[in-house]
Amino acid sequence: MEKNLDLNIKILKDIQENGSPLRGYHSQNIKIDSFSGEEISYNLELLHDAGYVLFWDEDTHMSSEYKTFLIRRLTNSGEDFVKLSSNKGAMEWVKKQILPLGGGVTLEIAKLLLEKYVKEKLHIP
Repeated sequence: MEKNLDLNIKILKDIQENGSPLRGYHSQNIKIDSFSGEEISYNLELLHDAGYVLFWDEDTHMSSEYKTFLIRRLTNSGEDFVKLSSNKGAMEWVKKQILPLGGGVTLEIAKLLLEKYVKEKLHIP
């Protein structure tokens, strides 16, 4: 199991689009093509560790093959990351920057690159 930047972005966008701070949002409701529930669960937990998502751990039941969570909401950092990564031009630029590194970078590095792209477009030093 490994961290996946594209999956992380899709998880964050799914929570932003479908989640509700008042009702909560169950992690088993997140369905992303070509990713298993276990991969989604693992990456969701990493997003929580990084401070992008707030959730409550649920007791894993025998009916679930992987850990589940009741998601409360995205944090401010999570919201910022979704906004930055929603810019297709910015994400394409970031992917070109990280390609020579084998395509794998941390969320923090991806966020820094996204911020750099936006600042350059807005002529902010």
